[in-house]
Amino acid sequence: MLARVERLGKHVPTDGERRIPRTTTLGGRPTRRAALRGAAAGIVGLTAIRRTNESHAAENLGSFGRVPTIDQIRSADPSYWMLVDLINDYRGRLGLPKIALSPRLTVVAALHVRDLATRAPHADGASLHSWSRDERWSGGQYKPTDKSSWTIMWDKPKEIVGYPGYGFEIAAARVRDARYALEAWQKSPQHSNVMLNRDTWADDRWQWKAIGAAFFQGFACAWFGDLADG
Repeated sequence: MLARVERLGKHVPTDGERRIPRTTTLGGRPTRRAALRGAAAGIVGLTAIRRTNESHAAENLGSFGRVPTIDQIRSADPSYWMLVDLINDYRGRLGLPKIALSPRLTVVAALHVRDLATRAPHADGASLHSWSRDERWSGGQYKPTDKSSWTIMWDKPKEIVGYPGYGFEIAAARVRDARYALEAWQKSPQHSNVMLNRDTWADDRWQWKAIGAAFFQGFACAWFGDLADG
């Protein structure tokens, strides 16, 4: 069975998408959130997360019970960190710097792969970026052409763990392990561009400062963030 990765539309940045302070609206220019709304319509396999002030972390987060430290992640099952290392190795072979492991984005990735595997919010052809309904987060189907659905994903790291920056997700289904997930993304130019900061993602604003990824029962998710975690 072939791996499934989300098909990505072509995203072309506009002048309105340049970096704007998080709480500022400037004379008719779109806020950064509004700019990302424009981007979302052309990015099926990625998800933008709204920047806000940090909120408190949710209780009972995945297998950790709370936001873990990096040492706790590294001492846990490899499904919580191997994919991050593989992505960083891929970048390193091409002369790119490593992206710092993010405890908060690791939790979001770990929760999402489990949600996909056990509750299947992506069933019936829905996006892998959909989430089920849960007391810890809001749920629903992500639809790249329906802006009312975009916050289902944009808000997840803030909503669940208080991550302060923007983030982007790539996801895969029907993959044997973390290495197979990476291979599937490498074969997709759009996904590879995200991992390697190429094309659209070569812009200074998308130089990744944080990454979290997880694998569980055939599903893999990797989250990239533009702000350091913590």
